[in-house]
Amino acid sequence: MPRSGRSGMLGPGASTARAAATFRDKDRRRLYDTVTRLHAVNSRSWDTEDRVRGALLSSAQVAYCKREIDQFNAERILRAAAAAQAN
Repeated sequence: MPRSGRSGMLGPGASTARAAATFRDKDRRRLYDTVTRLHAVNSRSWDTEDRVRGALLSSAQVAYCKREIDQFNAERILRAAAAAQAN
């Protein structure tokens, strides 16, 4: 993992990884699953946002993409809350 510019400290993910290493296997798997699902939602949202920005879409297509993004944002909130509870 790359080091940040601050006093040679590892990035924010390093402290999470160290904390997760202390979890029981079941809890570590649950956290990993939750974070993986959160990343998948973020990725789909970013892909949809890129699609809207990068193409000439009709107003109906833009509206459809906006609904998708709104759904991804709602799911992201749920996944983030689940990740916080798993931690």
